[in-house]
Amino acid sequence: MSDPYRHKFLSWKSVFPMITLWLLVILLFALLEYCNIVSVNVLLWIMTPLWICFAFNFLHSIIRLIWAVRTFRAHLRNVILRMARIFRRFARAKYEIAKILGYVFLAFTVSMLFFILELHVAIPLILFFVSVAIIVMVRALIPPAVILLTSSAPDRLRLFQRLQIRAITGITAMLDTSQHIQQDAALKKMLFRSMIIAYDARTSNDANWEVTAKEIMDIVPTILLDSRETSPGVLYEAERIFSEKLWFKTLFIVGEDDSCPAVDLALEKTGLSRPDIYLLTEENLIGAFIGVSWLTGRYWVPRYENA
Repeated sequence: MSDPYRHKFLSWKSVFPMITLWLLVILLFALLEYCNIVSVNVLLWIMTPLWICFAFNFLHSIIRLIWAVRTFRAHLRNVILRMARIFRRFARAKYEIAKILGYVFLAFTVSMLFFILELHVAIPLILFFVSVAIIVMVRALIPPAVILLTSSAPDRLRLFQRLQIRAITGITAMLDTSQHIQQDAALKKMLFRSMIIAYDARTSNDANWEVTAKEIMDIVPTILLDSRETSPGVLYEAERIFSEKLWFKTLFIVGEDDSCPAVDLALEKTGLSRPDIYLLTEENLIGAFIGVSWLTGRYWVPRYENA
């Protein structure tokens, strides 16, 4: 993993300043209510965005959990344990763990203020902090619905962005954003940048990416392979899809002329004849993606009974 990419996940540069900022916000609201500088109703109205964020985070986590239960059923416990083992290899693992612990600490701190000083402003803060900790934990332990297998070129990062917006039940990819995310104006937007980084499954050690890709491909209900790419990584993943007979849950992204060089090269390498596979152009995929992320996984029976 490149140094600029590792640099994005240093807890002291991101999580610790965030905790410090929230502690100052908590102190400010506590003083405003405790000293009767501002009425409680006004403070609660000011906190409306926190209520909205809490509701969104809670709803999103519930949707992910319901989807996971319906998809993996009796295998859910094994899936969560496997994801926990896989998650430790991610570049963002320590960063995400620090974020969970940070929000739990903030929730505990505000809870003490609530019980000791009986501050009403503590309630939305507690709910918000707990909901963020839960959504990060769900993101770490519940498998995504889809993995996108492609290169880390800027146009492929933008494709990942477009899919992220539509992926209610989650999509991941193993992309190195360090080379392009600071240079591309669209990718530098904070919302889209955070979406890419939050769900990126890039490993902290490049030596682990093959085994990690293999395990995620086994777990997720749907695989998206960008067959327009012929990079060594994409070719390895395409060969594995055919050698392990994973094409039944794979959608292959093809060019406008239906060209799919990665498929052709992988079949040539494995010596297999071309099976019936699902081919979609990028634009057709974008239009169908919400249905894919919800429906495909419901009918796939996981293959890890002995995991």
